[in-house]
Amino acid sequence: MPHLDVSSMKKALWISVVVVVVAGAAFGYHRYKYPYGSTHRCSKIPTDYLEEYASIHDGSYPQPERPDQLGLDRLLDADFGGSDFLLELVVGKAGDLSKARQFYDQHGYLKP
Repeated sequence: MPHLDVSSMKKALWISVVVVVVAGAAFGYHRYKYPYGSTHRCSKIPTDYLEEYASIHDGSYPQPERPDQLGLDRLLDADFGGSDFLLELVVGKAGDLSKARQFYDQHGYLKP
């Protein structure tokens, strides 16, 4: 078995530390960027609905009536893709679909 000198061990230790720090930073950035997980369908489908809405409404995207409302509820009003399906996409994995449905049915809009 070859004998490792102190400088080789220090070099190996520093390389290991750098690899662990870079991996930790990458993992932390990924968790920051995608806090609820990375799901591609949750961004592509509403984008398609928004583009379709804009093409029907002279290039205008849905706008909320008040700042505390979500503009995407205009898509629910127009029944793009089925309101339950779209509501599930808007609420996302972290939200409570039944509470969102109840709120929308009572108030007619969604909160951001």
